[in-house]
Parts: sequence; structure tokens; C-alpha cells
Amino acid sequence: CSTIQQGILLGHIRNPAHYHNRIVWEVLDPPAARDIDRMRRAWAHVCRRHPMLRTFFVEAPAGNSSMALQITLKVSHFGPEDVDVLYEEPEQMPSTNPALASDQPLQWIPRLRIYEVTGNRLYCAIDIHHVQVDMISLGIIIRDLRRCYLDETEYVAAGDVSEPNSVSYTDYAQYLVASQSAESLSYWRIRLAHTEPCIFPRLQQGPFEAASSALCSVELPLMPMADHLQSFCKDTEVTVATVFKLAWSLVLSAYTGSRCACYGSVTAMRDVHLAGVEDLVGPLINTLPFCVELNPDERVMNVLRRVQNQFLEELPHRQVSIAELQHSLKNSSGTLFNTTMSFVDSLDPAANSQHPIR
Repeated sequence: CSTIQQGILLGHIRNPAHYHNRIVWEVLDPPAARDIDRMRRAWAHVCRRHPMLRTFFVEAPAGNSSMALQITLKVSHFGPEDVDVLYEEPEQMPSTNPALASDQPLQWIPRLRIYEVTGNRLYCAIDIHHVQVDMISLGIIIRDLRRCYLDETEYVAAGDVSEPNSVSYTDYAQYLVASQSAESLSYWRIRLAHTEPCIFPRLQQGPFEAASSALCSVELPLMPMADHLQSFCKDTEVTVATVFKLAWSLVLSAYTGSRCACYGSVTAMRDVHLAGVEDLVGPLINTLPFCVELNPDERVMNVLRRVQNQFLEELPHRQVSIAELQHSLKNSSGTLFNTTMSFVDSLDPAANSQHPIR
């Protein structure tokens, strides 16, 4: 397992439900045009093309350097018959979560389920754990499933689906190990030497006063602001992600009372020098601290450029494991931050949207 996978599995042990993903969508084709068997075949083809969709996890033996082992099944283990067709409303979240010590390790295998519902409605749901995917991977899976469903012959002819991609997730994990350097670790030690923990407080009033710990989502409509934001970023040569980084830094500063905002920044690792990595399914991400010193007398435009330049400066050192970094900082018992930002333009890379900020 890669270091990010081990970190996810540690979080899974504390709260399994927080790391299991379910994607549900409705098939809007007219009933006469729907083909459930073709959807089942499409999923089987996609699983053959992407080994991570045939991977499960087991607890590593004592003495192993990794806490878990990932085992990939051969393509012959997968067929259309592995897709369940159910006659009920799909739940928003799966009812079970796999465990490393489980006597049923195949529960880790990602699943597609098809739901035929009263009123000629048809839904599909993919259950998959975060240890197997990142947000971009989810987009790749949906893209390939759609392509294969729409034109199975062309999808299969595009490559031998019985062969893995030119690069495997194991190749990626080994690349990260080989890329670790004392220079990068030293860079982070110097940058974070005087950084104090930045902990977003528990809100004691308003609608969250009596709230228990739970996963939830809040949608923030960006229209019509999206047009102005795009124009502003184009004119000033800063990225949209930079604007959101500064915005969250200001919110953190306001709630913590600190002029040094520090939070986790999730960085994609899909530009590493491995052929085919852009289409690889797996968690190709890393989370590292992003700390910004805020001066109320500094102009906003100057801070934006400083935030963007800092991000570019940190890029060559992003392979460092946060666990290794915390150990190096003698901070293994505490934490520098309790909030994280991940910026993704769109879940579906094939989506054709006038406004990619979603």
C-alpha cells in the first residue's frame, strides 16, 4: 500500500463510514432504449481495464512494514453476472463497511448495482472505498462506463481489456518511495518549524450547537459569480484554486484568531513521470500542510500572488508523507490542522459544461 492508502486505512479503523463512497445516478434513457445486460457487460469491461476495481485488502502479517496488503484478482473472476439487479429504491449510503480483519475480504471489491424502481425509473450505484480511488478516479470510472455502455464494440477495440494499463498502482507506489528525499523533508521542516496548530473550533451556537458528528454536504451556488470569478482569474493570472485557498485562509484566521492560517491541502499527483498515469484508477493524491501568514495591511492581490507562488514552490516537495513529516517535527501526538481543502473542477472529466467551477 502507498502511504496515502495507509493513512486512509488508519482513518477507516476509527470511522469506517467516513471513507466509503456511493455514487448514485438515474438512467434517463426512455424505457424502451434501456439495456440492463449491456450495462452489466460495460461494468465487467471497465473492471478488466482497471485493476483497482478488482482489488481487496487484508491485514498484513506481523512484522510487515505496511499495515495492509492489497490483492488484485485476475480478470477471469469478473463477468456481467457479478452486477446485482435489485427491485427497490437505492439507499444513499451502503449498509455495510468492510473491515481489515473481516473473514469476508471480498467486501472490499467495488460493486455496481442496478435498481429498477416503480414508475419505470432505473438507477445505478457504485460502492467503492476511498482507499481505492480519488475524485479524479471516480470521473475516470464514470467516463469509461459511459463510453462502454454507449459503444461496447469501440470501447473493447480501443485496447486489450484483458491487459492492465501501462502503469499499475504498484508502479506508482514504488515511484513515490523512490522519490522520497532528505532535501524535501528538510524543506518542510524549515517551512513549518515555527507553525502553531490551527484548529477550527467547534461551533457553540446557531444551527450546529447540538449537532452530533456526521457526514453532510452543503451546496454553495456560484452562479452568477462564476463568470466574474473566471474573468478575474484570467485578468490577474491566478488560478481559481488560489482564490479559494485564500478565502478559506481568511475564514480560518477569523475563527481561530491566528494570523497564520494552516490547513491540509490535497494535491493531485497525476503529473508524475509514469506513462498512462493520467488514466490510472487509485488514490493518486497527497495531503500536506498549507500555511499562509496574513497581514491586514497587505493588499489582497499581493496575498493572492504570494499564495500561488508558495503552491508552485512546494510542488517539487509534495511526495513527502504527512506521517513522516509529523514524526520529523516531533508532533506525532498532536496535529497542525483539522480542516482540509480539495479543489476539483468537475467529477466527470468528460462533462461538457459552460461553467467548469462546480
